[in-house]
This record gives sequence, structure tokens and C-alpha cells, in this order.
Amino acid sequence: MQDQSVTGLASAEASRVATDPGNFKLDTRFARRLWAVLKPYWLRRGAWPSWLLALAGIVLSATYGIAGGYVTTTTASLTNQLVARNASAYWPLLFALLGLNFLRQIISTLQILSSQYLNVHWRGWLTTRLIDQYLSARTYYEISLTQSIDNPDQRIQEQVEPFCEAVSRFPRELTHASIDVGVQVAILASISRSMLIATLAYVGLQIVLNYVVYRPLIRKQWDVTVAEADLRYGLLHVRDHAETIAFYQGEAAERTHLLDRLRIVLARRLRIVRYALVIAGAGELTAIIWHALPAICLAPVFFAEAMDYGTMTAGIAAASMIVGGLSVVSRFIPSIVEAAPTVVRIAEIQETFNALAANARPDDAPRITLRYGSTDRIALRDVSVQTPAGERHLVERLTLSLGAGERLLIVGRTGIGKSSLLRAMAGLWTRGQGTIEMPDPATMMFLPQRPYMPLGDLRLQLTYPRQRSLSLSDGELQAILERVHLPDLAEQAGGFAARRDWGRILSLGEQQRIAFARILASRPRCVFLDEATSALDPETEQLLYHQLRRTGATVVSVAHRPSLTAYHDTVLRLSPTDWTLERLDAAVDEPAQLHPA
Repeated sequence: MQDQSVTGLASAEASRVATDPGNFKLDTRFARRLWAVLKPYWLRRGAWPSWLLALAGIVLSATYGIAGGYVTTTTASLTNQLVARNASAYWPLLFALLGLNFLRQIISTLQILSSQYLNVHWRGWLTTRLIDQYLSARTYYEISLTQSIDNPDQRIQEQVEPFCEAVSRFPRELTHASIDVGVQVAILASISRSMLIATLAYVGLQIVLNYVVYRPLIRKQWDVTVAEADLRYGLLHVRDHAETIAFYQGEAAERTHLLDRLRIVLARRLRIVRYALVIAGAGELTAIIWHALPAICLAPVFFAEAMDYGTMTAGIAAASMIVGGLSVVSRFIPSIVEAAPTVVRIAEIQETFNALAANARPDDAPRITLRYGSTDRIALRDVSVQTPAGERHLVERLTLSLGAGERLLIVGRTGIGKSSLLRAMAGLWTRGQGTIEMPDPATMMFLPQRPYMPLGDLRLQLTYPRQRSLSLSDGELQAILERVHLPDLAEQAGGFAARRDWGRILSLGEQQRIAFARILASRPRCVFLDEATSALDPETEQLLYHQLRRTGATVVSVAHRPSLTAYHDTVLRLSPTDWTLERLDAAVDEPAQLHPA
């Protein structure tokens, strides 16, 4: 629908959507958002296989940690036997150590397998849920009008998987760390309490330092995510408007536009690279402290001959495992910082879906009442239509009624609100006043000026959107193509099962004839057309409107061509200050070349 009243609506670019400063904080709101996204999957009916996989990962992590304790003690014994040159005891210990390491590798592989299977299932379930919500109750259309969130397609397609991976990894790693730390603390406590205290103090310092250093990264990661989404949107925009850009020879302008977006991405990534120097400096500082701890705590005891070499080696190994285990908590901070934009962006789209599903409006503006009935009657009572943001009043206090089989033509100058009135009748635009009574939605079909060509074969193009309820043979579909003057389309395309990019290979005139073919295939009782024949010659237009008349459907048309008045009973003329209804005489005769109905 090409009414100029839509001009001025916000673009779909992420950079133009206001950003909530609260998105950059790890606080209780972040925790609530995280739980709101987690809860539907983990508390759904039939969630036990997911819990089983998660439990398997936890058990494997625990086993991995216990095996690590045996590795530490075996390493100590092996070292002592090596120093004592005791070959008979050395070799069995070596093979035992190799077996323990092999066991840990098997456990690690099983952990990866179970976690990846869980992540794939979780991603599939969550993505399906988001798609269902996105397509339900015309949520996708409301988002395109209000621009309440940026790039919903990118959020659904790209950010669900890293979210699932980041969240599912933490419980498994926490369990592994807990077991590892518990075992190694017991070992180290028996060797050197001072080393144990120093190790725990070191880990505490590392956690605090990471929290302080990584917090500013949340905003930086968010900015990069949004900039990448903007660049992706710009590339898709070129793809979707390739022919128009080619006609304008706009390659240079598009290159400038895309490179500007690319520069923003690179600049924001460079901020992270520069900030990484601060992070690296903090890491080097803690590394120096760690390397000094064994020399400070264990070396004096060893030199005093109060500890053998194997025990000292076991102490160092145990301390290393404690640091490695507790560093899971430390590493979780940068992990959650990196995942925070993903969590927030998924939570935002979930919140938007829920608000629209609950019919929550950000304002208290008056709304048009839309009712559906069981008859083919269309009635408007004192209907006033406004643009979605309320900046323009288009139609004022319109009252009319159409019975079954009647045909109404809506005319008026460009931008007066003709297409907007159809949007209100379709339930797309609701801002305004009055009551609209419409037939059952299953009996209606709306045809915009540029038809939508779904991804699929030629059969789908002719039967959309009721392909599941229609079972037409190839012969019946061919007859329909002949009635809309496309007799050779199926043969040229390779049959009705041929898949093509139909929106690109078919001209606008051919697409408009495909749209009329959908009417003949689905036979709706009410048809609404918005400049649906604008790309057709008068003879083809006359043919299609006579085919439409033969179906007996109630028709509401928006058009500029005066010739279309001949195919309607009533004309609604819209003006800036008023509207009028005019009853017409009988329509023109049918053309001689019409095929039988």
C-alpha cells in the first residue's frame, strides 16, 4: 500500500532507536530479565530431557573434578619415585597417571557432546517460540510501525545461540570448579596452610579486579552489537532494492553509506581493543603475583628439608587447580559482560512481544473498535483514522455500509488517506475513533500495490496464504494462469514445483496478475485492492476486474484511474475536509475474450 501518509515513520535502523541506560548494568533488573528468558524453557511441560542432559553435564563435571584429585596425588607419588630412581614403582604410577588423564579426556568429550546437544535443542525451541510470537497478532507489523526495538530479525537469528551457550555453560563449569576446588583445598591444606591462604587471597583479588575492569565493557560490547546489526541492515537494504539502485546508478552513494556504517563498527571495536590493554595489564599484574607465591610459601619449607620435592610439586599442582577452579567465577565476569548485550536484546524482544500480546499501549490515545461478524457485510460508523503516531488526521467521521456482492471504489488525491482507510479496515492501523464491522478474516483477502511473493515454488505463489487448505491440480492452476493472462508462466519456470526468487524475476505487472490468480484460487468472499492494477494496461485491467466480478465477491478498491469507476457500484470520494458517497449506474459489459468461469 503506497499511501503517502506513511511518510515520516521511523526507519528500521538500530541507531535511531533510543537505548535504555539500564541495559548496561549487572543489577537485579538484569537478573529478572535473564530469568524471564530462562523460565519458559526450563519450566515448560515435558522439559525432563533437558534437565536430564543438564544433570548429565553436572555429573560429568563432578567426575572430572574427582579424577583431577587423583591426578594430583598420583603426580606427587610419581615425582618422588622418579627422584628416588625407583623404576619398579615409577612405571605403574606413570601408566595410572596416563589412564587418569585419558579418563578425563573422555569425560571432557562427553561433557561437550551433552552440552552441545542441549544448546542445539534449546536454541531450536527458543527460536521457534520467538518466531511464533513475532508472527502472532501481527506483532512484526506493530514493531515495524513503532520501531520499539531495532533489528528483530538479527536478534532472533543471531543472538539466541550465543545466549544458550553462555547460560548453559556456567552451571556445568561451576560444578566442575566446586569439586576441583574442594579436592585440591583438602590436598593443599595438608601440605601448606600458608600456601592455601595465599592462593585463596590471590583468587579473591583476581575476582575483584576482573569485576572492576570488565564492567565498562558492557556498554562497549552493546555498542559493537548494535553497530554490527546496522551494517547488516544496510547490506540487506541494498540487496532488497538492487534494481532500484541500479536504475539510479546509486552504487557510489550506497558504498559511501555502507562504509560509514563499517567505520562505526571498526571504531567501536578499536575501543574494545584499546581497553583490552587495561585488561591485559591487570592480567599481567595478577600473573606476577601468582608466580611469586610458590617461591614465597613453599621454597623456604623445601630448603629447610621439611618437605620433599614430590610434595612441593603436588602443592604447586593443587594450588594451580584451585586457581583454575575458582577462576571459573573470575572468568564468569568477562563471560557475562560479553553475553550481557545478547541477554538484554533477547529480553527486550521478549518484553515487546509480551506487551503487544497483552495489547499494552504506551499511550492512552483513542482506538478504533474493530469487530468481525459471520456475514459478508462491511459497515463503518463514525470512523476517524489517524496515523499510528497521531501526527495526522486522515479520515473524519466516515459512515458507510456494504452488502454482500457490492463493489466500492475509494478515490481522492494522493496522501488523502485512501490506503490508510484500508489499513484500518484490515486492523493494521487502530489509532482513531469509531467502529468498523468486518466479515470473518478467513473470508477476506487484501491485495496491495506490490504483491508479496513468498519464498517457495510457483504453486505456493498461486495459493498463498491458504496453501494448506487448497488442493488444486496442475491443470486447475494452469487454467487460473490462463484466466489472468499468464498462460506460459508455468512452462517457462519449469513447472509448478519450480522454486525461484519470484519477487525479482517477475515484473510488477506479472506479480499483480499473480495476486489476482490467488483470488481465483482461494475465492474469498470479500476482496480489498489498493492500486492492485497500477502496473497493468487498461485491457488487462478490464479483464481482471471482470474475472473478479464473476466470483461474486464484495469488492473495495483504492485507485486513481477514472476508468475503474465502471467496475464498481459506489464511489467514496475523500477530500481534506469531507467525504461523499456516489451511487453509480451499471458496470461495463464483459470483454469478449474472457475465459469461462
